[in-house]
Amino acid sequence: MQANAICFEAPVAQLYNKLPPPREDLDDVLAILFRGPAKPTELDFRRTPFLVRRNKVLEALRWLKLNHDDYMDIEISAQNLETYPENYPPVTIEYRQTDTSKIPEGTSLHDMDADMGTEEGECSFVVHGLSGERFDTMSGTLKAKAL
Repeated sequence: MQANAICFEAPVAQLYNKLPPPREDLDDVLAILFRGPAKPTELDFRRTPFLVRRNKVLEALRWLKLNHDDYMDIEISAQNLETYPENYPPVTIEYRQTDTSKIPEGTSLHDMDADMGTEEGECSFVVHGLSGERFDTMSGTLKAKAL
């Protein structure tokens, strides 16, 4: 198993005075696609970085309220937080069956390994993508650091 995040710039659809947002709003900005020879199981989900630990979210929001001017006036919603499952990602999950865990478009002609990823332990996680107007105006040094 291996995980990749692909980020696209999107306009902010809504500003929230209450955090975390309602669970149903997450599907507007986040989706998870699993691909491979088998559907993900609950054990697979536990190995990914996609689970929400409510106590960690609550701690982070409390810290932001105390330490960041932009979060000073938010209300922390225990009711919204309780709707986030702890053993399953809080967003829609799509599954596409494939014969291998490799992505054909990203595989070298000389890559002869059967599969990519790990069979046990934590799932590796890579974030891909930088986008937006600010990226176009960055110097080469800043772009290299960002990448």
